Amino acid sequence: MAVYVIGIDGSETAAKAAERAGELAAATNAAIHVVCAYSGGRSATVQLGSDSFTFSGLTDAEQTAEQQASKYRVAGLTATCGVGEGKPAAVILNEAEKVGADLIVIGNVRMQGPKRVLGAVANDVLHHAPCDVLLVKTV
Repeated sequence: MAVYVIGIDGSETAAKAAERAGELAAATNAAIHVVCAYSGGRSATVQLGSDSFTFSGLTDAEQTAEQQASKYRVAGLTATCGVGEGKPAAVILNEAEKVGADLIVIGNVRMQGPKRVLGAVANDVLHHAPCDVLLVKTV
């Protein structure tokens, strides 16, 4: 079974790319691996009575990835998820290598104008991917 990797961040544009990835996976009977990056160092602890809860970038990333994977599963697709600390492009590329991705699906945010020269996530993924990349027009 082919595996498609989709990088998400909870944004509307990432949701558009994720929707396209789902459509493609359904049409080709592929599995989807949802990836979300986070940066370390940011966390908050909330004290409720004698209980304390810590929320971090890791927790948010896990929730974001699992939420999208759950949407795919409800639609009848095989979906897994992973998170990683670091720059989004590096995390997506590492996960793609790890799962043996056949395709990476990513949105085109910041791929127009002068920002495309400054190392947008999609630009980095396009130039370093271990497999084919589908760049979804999201803006």
